[in-house]
Amino acid sequence: MRNGKRSSVRSAWKNPMPDIDLTQFCAKEADSQYDFRAPFSKGPWTYATNRMIIIRVPRREDVAEIDTGATWLYDNPKLPDCEKIFSNADGRGPYTWLDVPDVTLECHFAKSIPVKFEINEVAIGLSSILLDLIRKNLPNPQIGLIEAAATTCKVLVPVKIRFDGGTGLLMPIRLSEARNG
Repeated sequence: MRNGKRSSVRSAWKNPMPDIDLTQFCAKEADSQYDFRAPFSKGPWTYATNRMIIIRVPRREDVAEIDTGATWLYDNPKLPDCEKIFSNADGRGPYTWLDVPDVTLECHFAKSIPVKFEINEVAIGLSSILLDLIRKNLPNPQIGLIEAAATTCKVLVPVKIRFDGGTGLLMPIRLSEARNG
């Protein structure tokens, strides 16, 4: 209660964005190492990933803690340390932030076409399908570009995503048939 009135503000920490369907960012099927077909929580965060994109929001009560000993899948010592991945991304920079462009897909089942972005004369390719998914499903999304994400680099690093209620990372893709973003 605030000034004798009940506060209508919900704690963003307990359920940050109930209208975001995190399963949209999950893998469609398990692969040989991981089963990321559903969101999972670890510590104070809830994650959703398909290995090309990872979304992180404050822990959601409706998403279980990842059980690292429950199945062969999570016994795998190669299970990604999500916090280390985000920490590494935070240590790079500076990032150039842009609104996620409107990418029109010609067909629902279309092959992802790289969308070309340029930063300091360096080209970065991002998936048209994932950009469309981000723009349509995350509130006020932006992408943070960094030169190290250039598709000409030997080791690709992700670009950052920020949106109301969370953050994410998006892996770049090779530029072959790119259109400008």
